[in-house]
Formats: sequence, structure tokens, C-alpha cells
Amino acid sequence: MASIAFPNISRSIRLPNGTTYNYVFVEPNGDKPFLLFLHGYPSSSYDWRHQIPFFSDLGYGLIIPDLLGYGGTDKPQNLEAYRVKKMSEEIIALLDFHKIPKVLAIGHDWGSWLLSRLANYFPERFSAFVWLDVGYLPPAGHFSLDAVNEATAKLVGHPIAGYWYFHSAPDAADLLTNYPDVTESLYWPEDPLLWKDHLCAIGGMRKWFDEKRVGKKAPWISDEEFALHRKIFSASNGGYAGGLNWYNVHIANLDTPDDDKISKERYYVEQPTLLVTCSLDMVGVPSLQMADMGQYVKNLQVENLECSHWLMLEKRDETNQMLKDFFENVGK
Repeated sequence: MASIAFPNISRSIRLPNGTTYNYVFVEPNGDKPFLLFLHGYPSSSYDWRHQIPFFSDLGYGLIIPDLLGYGGTDKPQNLEAYRVKKMSEEIIALLDFHKIPKVLAIGHDWGSWLLSRLANYFPERFSAFVWLDVGYLPPAGHFSLDAVNEATAKLVGHPIAGYWYFHSAPDAADLLTNYPDVTESLYWPEDPLLWKDHLCAIGGMRKWFDEKRVGKKAPWISDEEFALHRKIFSASNGGYAGGLNWYNVHIANLDTPDDDKISKERYYVEQPTLLVTCSLDMVGVPSLQMADMGQYVKNLQVENLECSHWLMLEKRDETNQMLKDFFENVGK
């Protein structure tokens, strides 16, 4: 949450469509470009806490929103508000407000999905792309959660989205909000391979919460950082409900009519692109990220880190250096 985590560089704006966004904003030095960072679930602009000082010290401009449903940004209950075309237009409206014609964009997790549609709808606004852990996802027509889990079980030996059934359950938001130790030790475990049985497996997350299990948490997040995360996701600030709407929109196929209107030519990404995969992520399995990127991304660089899903936190220095090197090469 920008206003809590970064009060000195946070801003708030009411967009022309009436939606309020909270975001980090740093002016660039000289002719340095702006970097647009898009977080995933369950996160906020606070996920980029190790990138903000690094890249601002290098002179880059930064624009890092709490995405819809998160942090200090609006958290509408209406699922239609979370349609990706609408959210893409909101990100562009934010850039327009600051008169930023082009950015270098970085997405992680659900932010990678949003960035994929931004690349389809507004390619002229981006000079380069970075997809972290979750790669570029072109429009894919009707979505079936059952089909995804069946297909990935065959491809990589386990379903990757069993937890989506829990995330779409009516009691999920309350459980995630009211049992923070249970939640945090599952989302940020000491052993990332734990996700295979307790997040990816169908029924695994439900069992975790039925038993109120509390495991060891990742050592690369401090107690103070977990405390701030709890504040951002407190019941008084909406808890996890807003973030879960991103899953529910997808399961309900509310984006399919818009996706079906995207021309096949716009599936292709022309700009320089970096994909950084995470070899220990049981959800964002590296081989799955390459399936679409190899077909649709024409100027692709691929790197890998031996880490969990949360590379910008766990491998902050390595991630920062990869991004820095990529941006410098793009600028040559």
C-alpha cells in the first residue's frame, strides 16, 4: 500500500471513470525513462520495496500502483469492475495524467496477466517488457479451471491451480484475513516445494485451512515486513476480498468477450522482452511460461533464478541486476 509503505512518494488520483488509485510516483533524472511495476496476488506496491530505492537511485522514474482491489486503491465488489480491459484502460489513464508517453513495464504474477493485455491493447505505450515468473499470456478463449488442472497435471506432473477452487469459495476471504499466520506460512513458506501438495493440489489449500496449519515462513521476509503486510491486508482495509476478485472474474469468463475482439496480429509482442523464470515455483513452472512466449514474442531474452515465486523479494539483488542490465541494453 503506497500511502502506508511509502508515504513520502505516494500519490492518489481519481481517474476519469471515477476509480481511485493509490500509487508510488518518482520523477526520473535527466532522460531516464519511467518504469511501470505491476504486482500480483496477494500484494500491493509494497512488493517492490527492494526495487524502489535501487532504481530511483539510478535515476529511473517510477510509477507503481496498488492495483484494483489492493492497498489504497478502490476495492469494488462488482466483478465487472475487474475486467482486464477496464483495468488496462485505468493504467493508461494513470500514465496519461502524468503525460508519460512510453514506459518500460514489469509484471509479476497477476500483474503479468494485466501486462499481457496492456501489450495487446496499447503496444505503442511500451518500449520494453519484463515478465517475472509468469510469462506473457495471449488471449486464450473460454477458460476452464478443470481443464487447466487436467492439462498441467499431464504436462508437469501436477495440477498448478488447485488453490483456485479455494480462492473462489465464499469463505476464502474471511479465512485468509482472520488467520494471518496460516495464510502467510502457506503463501510465503520456508520450503517453496510445499506448494505442490498444499497449494497446487486440488483440495490442498482447503485442508491446510481446515487444519489451521502454521508452517515455517520464508526467512527472507522479516517480522516487520509481515506486520506491514498484515496492516495492508487487515479487515479494516478490505482484507483479501479485492484480490480474490481477479480469480473470480477469470473463472466467470468475464474477460472472454473482450479478448475475443483482439485481432490475431496484436497477439504478437514486438518490443524487447525479458522473461525471468523461477525454478522452484510449483505454480509458475518455467516450461509452461515458455509455451506462449516462444510463439508470440519476437525479441525474447530468458533468464532463470533458483528460487520461489517471489523472486523480487527472495533474490532481490539478482533480480535488480537482471533488470538493470536489460534496461541498459534496451537503451543502447
